[in-house]
Amino acid sequence: SDMKHSGPAKIELSKAAALVVISTAFVLPEAIQVWVSSNGVNVPTNQLAGDSETFPPGVLLASGAAEMFVILVSFAVGFGSLLFDFNDANVTLVAAVNAFVCGWFVFIVNTIASPVFNFR
Repeated sequence: SDMKHSGPAKIELSKAAALVVISTAFVLPEAIQVWVSSNGVNVPTNQLAGDSETFPPGVLLASGAAEMFVILVSFAVGFGSLLFDFNDANVTLVAAVNAFVCGWFVFIVNTIASPVFNFR
C-alpha cells in the first residue's frame, strides 16, 4: 500500500520493525555457527549425503542456508520499514511465511534429526 503512516501508527510500526531487526541480530551468531559447523562447503559434493556414521552434511548446510535466508529477509523487511518507511502487508506476510517454513526446517534438523542421529 502507498499509504504513509504518521503519528502513533508510525511509532508502533517503528517499534515493531526495530524488534524484528534486534531479534534477527540475536539469531545471526547462531546461524553463522550452524553454517560454519556444518562444514558442508568443505565437503566434496559426492559426500554431502553422509553415511551410517555421519549425519548428512548437506542437510546441515541446507539448514544453515535456510536460517541465513530468513535472517536476510527479516533484515530487509525491518530496515526497509525503519529507513525507507516501506511497510507493505504482502511483503511482511511473505517474510513471515518464509520465516515459519524455514524456521520449522531448521528446528527439525538442528533440534530433532541431527541429535537423534548422533545419539549413541
